[in-house]
Amino acid sequence: MKNTVFVLGTTMAAMFLVGCDGGGAAEKELWFAQEAVAAGNNGLATINGLSAYNGLASYNGLAAYNGLAAYNGLASYNGLADDVGLMATAEGRTTVQYIVKCALASGDSITKTYDDGSSSETFNGLLGIAPEWKDSACDTNCQERVTACVLAHVNTTGIHIPIFLAGNDEDFPSIGSSRDLTDYPRQESAFYGNIFISPPVSRFCKGRDVDTSPIDGRVGSSSQSTQYIDDFSGQGACADNCAIYGNSGSDSGFAACENYHNVLTVFTHE
Repeated sequence: MKNTVFVLGTTMAAMFLVGCDGGGAAEKELWFAQEAVAAGNNGLATINGLSAYNGLASYNGLAAYNGLAAYNGLASYNGLADDVGLMATAEGRTTVQYIVKCALASGDSITKTYDDGSSSETFNGLLGIAPEWKDSACDTNCQERVTACVLAHVNTTGIHIPIFLAGNDEDFPSIGSSRDLTDYPRQESAFYGNIFISPPVSRFCKGRDVDTSPIDGRVGSSSQSTQYIDDFSGQGACADNCAIYGNSGSDSGFAACENYHNVLTVFTHE
């Protein structure tokens, strides 16, 4: 298992990242450079900030009419098309940014063009959840892993704040199941589904601390995204409905919810 921590503090996030959705390539490269400053050995921390309307609201799923095909590698035109679909708008390119960040590993990237080929952008990997998708197909398990990661990064305000991800070691070896109880003690929520199919499935369940000082734009806040729904609304939280992994109880995270076995649990600061 590979456990790596990428930490960017709130002050630095505000300095470098606020408003980066749809921003220039240099600004996004700075984001990745700053995000990967510190390394440790307890799971994985990252930065959320994918705002509400970056292609995730499609009734047909991201892969249907957005120039994105899961059966081909992202680096190929038949996997992620230049100029059209997601690549044709700043919001779409931000969605691609998060997909690639989740799928590919740190140091890996793809470059795509837009504006009839007059502009190009390099999208950098970071979390390595589905590295196979760069050059080959992304099967159902791959799609569900990337889905959990993309949904975990949604913040309707677009503001970037640190979050900590934990997943079952078998499903998310690049992230791991370990916890950082000191810096990320608050169990916020868990995410799962498949946003690449038609209709897309975007689900979450509430963690133990979801109603304790919720983060603006995140689960539990008044500005929570409407693009994913509480799978167990009125029927309890994650701990009441999902299978845990390991022997550490629900404090560690969840391995399966409903029929989905690619679940990421999010922990945040107090």
